[in-house]
Amino acid sequence: MSEVVLMTLIVEISNGVSKRKVRCLLDSGSQRSYILKSTAEALNLKSTSSENIAHTLFGGATTDARCHKKYSVKLSPLGKGTLFEFDFLEQEVICGNMPRLPKEQILKELKRRKIWISDLGDGCPKIEMLLGSDVYSKDLKQAGVPDLDIVDSSKLNIRVKHCDSVRKELRSRFRKEYLSQLVQKASVKSQSLKTGDVVLMGLDNRKRIDWPMGRVEKIYPSRDGFARVARVKQRLAP
Repeated sequence: MSEVVLMTLIVEISNGVSKRKVRCLLDSGSQRSYILKSTAEALNLKSTSSENIAHTLFGGATTDARCHKKYSVKLSPLGKGTLFEFDFLEQEVICGNMPRLPKEQILKELKRRKIWISDLGDGCPKIEMLLGSDVYSKDLKQAGVPDLDIVDSSKLNIRVKHCDSVRKELRSRFRKEYLSQLVQKASVKSQSLKTGDVVLMGLDNRKRIDWPMGRVEKIYPSRDGFARVARVKQRLAP
């Protein structure tokens, strides 16, 4: 029987002073996220509160309610400085042996598609954290962007930078998607040119889809009545 590899990854967690790399299991079927008791103690995390929780297992069996300490844990992807902070409940054991993705031919295909895996190699290192749906379902790209009602200057700076990045992304998509469609549709050459027309400026060293667009500001007619020269205004590239 072939072995099924579940979704795991390596992240870095911090208590604000020291850091530790841990192996995580991604489980969208779990309503809460958990951290090993031994990991919380090793990192000297301070409990923020506690909750009594009973777990419903596969098959319908339900465990007795037990008190779980809650910790606020900062974590970040390997090699990136972005910190995310989420609540995790303490658990003695999260799961049994969880195989890693072996270094085989599939890695070449993943690399070709620019998909990077952090949990690779032989053996079954211990799973120290479980990321449940309370974390798994969140858009981690937006984590760290403060709410609009937060007026702290540092938080406002973060939101300004975020809004600026959104504007740049929308502008980039507009240029690539909408303007490129106009370029492809403008295949019929017009014999008449008038002020205010939007035109394509052909370049020999570029494909038609990459030609810049401009607006006609002034037309200079020749003696025979045909316009052969025009002044065109082009928007500067961002």
